[in-house]
Amino acid sequence: CRVGFLAPEASTRNAESITEEMCRGIQRIISPRGMDLVLDYYPMDSTLSTPIPRILRENRVDGILVRPPSNRSVLVKLCRNRKAVVLGNTFADLDLPCVITDDRAGMRMVMDYLFELGHRRIAFAGNTLDSLLVVNRLEAYRRGLEQQRIPSDQRLVKLHEAWSLSPEQMTDFCRRSLDELLTLEEPPTAIVCATDSLALELIQAARMRRLRIPENLSITGYGDMYYAAFMDPSLTTVRVDQRATGEAAAMQLLQQIEGATHVSQTLIRPTFVERRSCAALKTANSISP
Repeated sequence: CRVGFLAPEASTRNAESITEEMCRGIQRIISPRGMDLVLDYYPMDSTLSTPIPRILRENRVDGILVRPPSNRSVLVKLCRNRKAVVLGNTFADLDLPCVITDDRAGMRMVMDYLFELGHRRIAFAGNTLDSLLVVNRLEAYRRGLEQQRIPSDQRLVKLHEAWSLSPEQMTDFCRRSLDELLTLEEPPTAIVCATDSLALELIQAARMRRLRIPENLSITGYGDMYYAAFMDPSLTTVRVDQRATGEAAAMQLLQQIEGATHVSQTLIRPTFVERRSCAALKTANSISP
C-alpha cells in the first residue's frame, strides 16, 4: 500500500519546514503498517489547466494527503474520486476530510495574553482573506476586542491581498503598514500577526524606526516557525503542531482506505508560546512616529 503526499512547491523555508514536519507525522503512522510514502510537489499557483501530479496520472498510490494550493477548484480536482485528506484546509465550506488547527483558539490565547498585559490598542497584520486560516485568526482578534468592549477600529487592521508574498512584498507591506499605524493619533501598543514571517518583518521595520521591542511595541506571531525562538527578541507566538496534523491526516486516510466513507474535520489545538517580544503596557514607553 502506498500513500501520496502532495505539497505546493516551496518558495520559502517556512513552507519547506511545514511539509517536513507533516511528513514525519505521516510516516509515524504508516511506516509501522508497512506502507510507503510518496512525496510529490505541484505549483502553488496551479490552475485547472495545470497537469495533475504524476503520481495521480499514473495511479501509483492508494490514497492521497494534500496541502492545498491557492485555487479551490484545483484542490477539488486533485481529490475528486480519490481517497483523500486535506492538511491545513484554507477554504470555507469544503466538503472533504481535512485536518486543521483551531486558529480561533490560538488567536484567543494571544488576545487574552495581551489583555492581561494591559494592552487595549491592538493592531492585526495578515495576508489574503481568501485564506480561511487568516479569516479565522482575524475573526478571533475581533471577537477578543468585542468581549473586552473595545471598539473595533478598521485602521488597525492591515491586510495584503496576495496569497503568498515575495520577500520584497513582505518588507514593503510591513514597513508601509507600520508607518500608517504609527501616524495614527492613537497608535497601537501591540500588533498581532497572522504569521511569524509578518512578525519578523515588523520587528525589523520597527528597529529601523528606532523602536524597541517590546519596550515600545509588543509584537506576536503565529506558527512558531524554526526561527521564532532565535529572533531578537525571541518571538511570542502560537505553536502549530504540524507533526500532529500529519499523524491525524494519515489516520483519517487509513480509515478511508479501509472502507470508511464519512467526511470529517479534525481540529488540532495549538499551544501558546510566551517569549520576549511582548511587555506589560505599564512598562512600555509611548510610541511616536
